[in-house]
Amino acid sequence: MRDVARAAVRAELAKSTVDLILREGYEAVTVTDLAAAAGVSRSTFLRYLGSKEAAVVDALIMQRDKLAEDVLARPADETAWNAVTRSLAAATERYENEPVNALKLAQLVSKITTLKAATLERQALLQAEIAAALMLRPIPPPSRLAADSIAAAAVACFAVALDHWMTAEASVPMRDFFEDALAALGHGS
Repeated sequence: MRDVARAAVRAELAKSTVDLILREGYEAVTVTDLAAAAGVSRSTFLRYLGSKEAAVVDALIMQRDKLAEDVLARPADETAWNAVTRSLAAATERYENEPVNALKLAQLVSKITTLKAATLERQALLQAEIAAALMLRPIPPPSRLAADSIAAAAVACFAVALDHWMTAEASVPMRDFFEDALAALGHGS
């Protein structure tokens, strides 16, 4: 229960952060401003999120955080590749449900070096979590190398799809870009 409550607080703080940053600008907003906007102390904000960069990255990647759980929950007879790519395809919904804010946030991250670096670090952790989840499935991949490769390829396709979705200014659903990226590898979702 404590983890669920902590995740809910993190999500709310990340959302508040993004709202203020998109309104005021990334450089203009301090951690103190973010904490005040969320109605918490600066130390509480930092305890939950660690930094302004982490808050933005959390907001961008939030739906992908439970991806390892989603991979484990997929049908037992589904291939490892399909379990990962179908879970990632479901994560594209956020980009379809809130396309304007998601687009602004993704564009912001792509322009600021520290945010880009934090996003890449978070994607590496996500990739490792997905690979670990694959090894726990009823029919795991034949090796850890295979699990790592599947996770890396799927996460890379998601990242490439996100880049192309941003370039298209969200005129095409994110899911379409993700499916095209998978198809380019010779795999559908």
